Amino acid sequence: MENPYLLFPLLSAFFYAGSALFLKAASREGAGPVRAMVLVNLAVAAGFLVFYPWSEFPALPARWWPTLGIGLTFALGHLFLVLSFSRGDVSVATPVMGTKVLMVALLSALLATEGPGLSTWLAAVLTTVALVLLVGGRPGGSAVDRRAARLGFGYALATAFCFAVFDVLVQEWSPRLGFGLVAPVGILIGALGSLVLLRFSRSTSFRFPARAWMFLLPGIGLIVAQAMILIWTIGTFGDAAGINVVYASRGIWSIAFVWLLGSAFGDRESLQDPLVVARRLAGAVLMIIGIVLVFR
Repeated sequence: MENPYLLFPLLSAFFYAGSALFLKAASREGAGPVRAMVLVNLAVAAGFLVFYPWSEFPALPARWWPTLGIGLTFALGHLFLVLSFSRGDVSVATPVMGTKVLMVALLSALLATEGPGLSTWLAAVLTTVALVLLVGGRPGGSAVDRRAARLGFGYALATAFCFAVFDVLVQEWSPRLGFGLVAPVGILIGALGSLVLLRFSRSTSFRFPARAWMFLLPGIGLIVAQAMILIWTIGTFGDAAGINVVYASRGIWSIAFVWLLGSAFGDRESLQDPLVVARRLAGAVLMIIGIVLVFR
């Protein structure tokens, strides 16, 4: 295997799909999605403190603008994510967020020391198409639906852009300033900044029902683990474009988990429509081809 480090984003994608199942169940049990996201962000920031060079405390980044950029894109990405789902059409927003794969490739080509190769570009295009097939939907025809579709498209595009910039900043500045200073400090700044998301919540209380916590805690644990694995891999090995292609396999894992375990989590998503099944199978094939291309 030429690029064994790509097994890390594959594991990260697996963990992400599991966390999504738990967090979705927690939301159904009364854990507000906005408040849950704030908790997730704070937990991710706490998890990344293990990477900080405590033996050199109080060490700070030699340059602050990349770290502040990481924090800003982390916070804005989650803000636009909430807006895309709360004010837009989810069936439009979700596949549009898949354009992050292409955006990372483009930003890497423009800004990175070494841009992605031809196989990575092809894999990024195939993966973007695959994501649309896997999770794409068709909005309704009313004026309200069209407005929601436009909002969902715009906010989702902004979400993808913010997280793409985040990945490229981590890739480029970790070798120069040290991953332990760039990522943990930036994510902590972003997590504190994401507290503004509570403005979009009906309540600022974190007193969730006990059953919600049963799903929320393992969901948060998995999302923290996948974030630590993914971002550390980007910061250590670079290749944000190729890593994002493999990480996009979370779309396949998510569908597989819903199909196999959805009933146990109260997830009623149906895969019985033959057209949906055919579309998702086509998307899965394209995504597997893309992953094979970057592993070569």
